[in-house]
Amino acid sequence: PGIGATQLIFDGGKADYNIEARAKEAAASAAQRAEQVEGMTSQLAESYYEWHRQRQLLKLADEQLVALGRFERMVSDIASYDKGRVSDMTLVKSRISQVASGRDARQLGANDLVMQLRQLCACRLTPDAIPPGLAEFMPRSEPADLQQALAQGHPAIRGAKARRDSA
Repeated sequence: PGIGATQLIFDGGKADYNIEARAKEAAASAAQRAEQVEGMTSQLAESYYEWHRQRQLLKLADEQLVALGRFERMVSDIASYDKGRVSDMTLVKSRISQVASGRDARQLGANDLVMQLRQLCACRLTPDAIPPGLAEFMPRSEPADLQQALAQGHPAIRGAKARRDSA
């Protein structure tokens, strides 16, 4: 008994089709990865800027609480001489309570953003600097056909086209 072997000379273009399909799948995968990186970068930048905004608002709330504390002492002194002004103390204390409550809510929001940043970066990150300016990365002028420029360059659109082509 002998061993026999055969080789198909023409496969009807199946090999070429498979190679082309794999190349399109690779392009779709690369476009999808670029889309995910773009999304994560955008989310990271948005979270960082929102954290910075919350920190600035916290500083303002602290300053407002200090000013209201001084105002409360002034109203208390006035109310000690003029009993008709005692109701003003209630109003001032109510306002202090509102500002303190708003400050606490902002602190919780800032803490949530720190957790979100840590999750995005997969590291122990506690932001402590002012975000950089993004003006240098913005175009100097709007392109004549903005919609066409976005359609050609946006990672989500490139990814969708690559997935469509690989299907």
